[in-house]
Amino acid sequence: MVDDADAVRQRLEEAGYSEGTVVDPHPYRKRIYFLDNNNMEWEFVEYFSDNPSERNEYS
Repeated sequence: MVDDADAVRQRLEEAGYSEGTVVDPHPYRKRIYFLDNNNMEWEFVEYFSDNPSERNEYS
C-alpha cells in the first residue's frame, strides 16, 4: 500500500524499471504494477476509501 501511486510510478520509471500489467481505473483505488530485474511483477495500491467493501470491490 502506498500513499501516492503516481509518485511511486515516477520514481520507478526514473530508476529504469518497466511497468507491468495495466489495469482499468477504479473509483476507490489505483493499482500500478512494475517488473523487477528478475521479471517478478510487483503491485502497488493507493486506496481512496477507508471502507473495506469499497477497497475490495471487484465487480
